[in-house]
Amino acid sequence: EAKIEVVADTGGIDCDWPQLVRQLPLRGVVHQLAMQSELLSCREDGQALLIQIRVPVDTLLSAGSSDKLAAALTAHYGRPVRLDATIGAVRRTAHAADLADQAERQRLAERTLQDDPFVQTLMRDFGATIVPGSIRPV
Repeated sequence: EAKIEVVADTGGIDCDWPQLVRQLPLRGVVHQLAMQSELLSCREDGQALLIQIRVPVDTLLSAGSSDKLAAALTAHYGRPVRLDATIGAVRRTAHAADLADQAERQRLAERTLQDDPFVQTLMRDFGATIVPGSIRPV
């Protein structure tokens, strides 16, 4: 049961990065920047919020995507947000959290089907098998 927990210095500010990223109306490169970045800290800086993220590749910061992400965060929080991005290896990202959630849903779907009494009867009495890769969570 792999769960990704985002642990960052949030200075008491509600800044659950995976949940926040899913709420923002982002598209294209800006969406990828938010999904693939790791929150390092989120803290008060005067009247503004300073949000520090780590980005895996510098191309995600091209075309003003960090400015657009900062603007979306400013609109979300209702006050100025300064976004500070550094390049480096990331681990705890919204994308990683989504993949872990998807894997858990897949595991539960497979277990539910395997444990179903009707399916067990079909397998026992008729030699039925479950085709690998055919189970999809809903």
